[in-house]
Order: sequence, then structure tokens, then C-alpha cells
Amino acid sequence: MGTFQPEETHESRSSSKSFALRWKHENMRQMALIAIFSIALTIMILLVVYGQAGKQISLVIDGKAQVVETRTGMLQEMLEEQSITVSPHDKVSMSMNGAITDGDRIVIERAVPVNITADGDTKTLYTTDSSVEDAIQKSGIQVESNDKVYPALGTAIKAEMKIRVVRVTKRTVDVEQPIAYKVIKTADPSLYKGDNRVVVNGKEGTIVQHIEKVFQDGELVSKKWSANLSRIIV
Repeated sequence: MGTFQPEETHESRSSSKSFALRWKHENMRQMALIAIFSIALTIMILLVVYGQAGKQISLVIDGKAQVVETRTGMLQEMLEEQSITVSPHDKVSMSMNGAITDGDRIVIERAVPVNITADGDTKTLYTTDSSVEDAIQKSGIQVESNDKVYPALGTAIKAEMKIRVVRVTKRTVDVEQPIAYKVIKTADPSLYKGDNRVVVNGKEGTIVQHIEKVFQDGELVSKKWSANLSRIIV
């Protein structure tokens, strides 16, 4: 008897080919995912290695410069590493969360407290400004042309400095003062000796003087008579 051979149909060949294509497609997708993951991992490792590489940073605090070495990646981390604290009022040349690179120059200006008194109120201001004038402007206090500031506006700022704004106002008032009239006697040959005759009746006059009063923070500090502005009323 002859051996029976199973007949290979067109359908079975098609199924085998479809399975092979699916396997190949899945395999290629997995290989692509592995390749992408490998590339991403390599980039992350390079970034970490680069970020942790040694850096030399020039750090300037209140005008005093120093060079520090660090392997940290952010300014905040470097300052913590160096035990350097920064208050919210201090002025820093870059963001605390900013990335630092080798050769960077970081400038920190420390804010100092000053007391400013104006209009009966005293406030404490933390400032990095260099002069009294800058600090007053930052505080929002308006200084008029006649006002006085102690110490002077150009004075350099120091910690715990006491600044005072004195409001100066001027007011002119009129003061009336009486003026007695004068008696003028003249000889009159038509009169007997000892007789008098009134030619013009005199009357008391008034002089009005202008006085400039100067007040500092509401307190009178000086008076000034303006003689050239006086007038006489008769």
C-alpha cells in the first residue's frame, strides 16, 4: 500500500504566511521600542554625568568675590552645599532654580533693614538700594520740594539706619498794626498869640504786615516779616 500524504491547501499556506508577517511586525516593534529606550537612557546618563561634573563658580556677595567648586546642578543646591542662606529680600543675579554651568558668575546683594519715619508713621524697609533717596522711592513715600530729609538724600545706606522725612509747610498771614497820626504846627500871623486853628483833622492809620510762618511736621519753627510787602491804610 502506498503512504498517505496530507494535501497542503492554499488556505494553510496563507495562514502560515500571515503568522510569519505578524511575528515579524511584532518583533520589529519591540526592537524599535528597545532602541528608543536605550537612546533615552543614554541621554539621561550623559545629562547626569554632565550635571555632576566639577564646576568652578565665581560667587560675589556684597562685593566680596570667591570661587567655589561644586558638582551640583542648580544654584539652590550649590548655596545649600556652601551653607549660604539667601533671604527673600536679597537680590540674586539669577533664579534660585536656575541651572549653573562651569565659569558662571553669581552676584548676591544682601538686603539691610532701615527705618523710615514720615507723616507720624515709622516703617521698616529691607532694601538693597545704595542711597537714602533710592530707599525712600522704593518705600513709596512722596517727598515735596520744601520737605527735609535726614540724613541727606545722597547718603549711603547702612543697616539699621534711621531716615526721617520732615514735612515743611509755609503760610503767609496778614497782621494789622495801628499808626498814630502826627500833629504838625505852623505859624499863622493872622492868629493871636496862643490861639490854635485846626486846618486838617488827623486820623489814626493802619499798617498791614505780611508774616511768613514756617511749620515742620505741623509745628511752628520760624516767622519772617516781609517788610517790602507791607502796606499802609489811612
